[in-house]
Amino acid sequence: MAYSSDSEGVAVVDASGTVTITGPGTAHIRADQAGDAAWNPAPQASQTLTVGKATPLITWATPADILVGTALSDMQLNATTTVPGPFEYTPAIDTVLPLGTATLSVQFVPDATAMYNTPEPQTVSLNVVERIQNIFDCTFNDNCPGIVHPGPGQLNNTHISRQDH
Repeated sequence: MAYSSDSEGVAVVDASGTVTITGPGTAHIRADQAGDAAWNPAPQASQTLTVGKATPLITWATPADILVGTALSDMQLNATTTVPGPFEYTPAIDTVLPLGTATLSVQFVPDATAMYNTPEPQTVSLNVVERIQNIFDCTFNDNCPGIVHPGPGQLNNTHISRQDH
């Protein structure tokens, strides 16, 4: 048995008849059996194979909240795909977003546009939050969280404050 493809840019066939897709387009896969002293030749078997372009899948997890005043970085703008090509983000890296919820979007264009479709843009939401400050005011005799009180006579003030960032 002999196998062949009339378009190896679409599909190739090995000696055992295994077909491997190599790109989009149309190929005619043929199987020929020539026959021998014991058997007559078989009629040629042919199958048309049409392969479309693949569409890459973009993976992009929702990023963790950021503090207001923090510029966008690759920590937030980190979409991936298994196909080579550039990502274009809106808003762009180094943008400082206002307080609230922002929508981030990404457009990916595969390098091999003959092999791959351009996928639809993807979006994620990002929460931009305020820095929360906890202020504990306590007097010298209070039990204040996180404050180590000095011994007697080591403190002239009777008011201790701690600010958490």
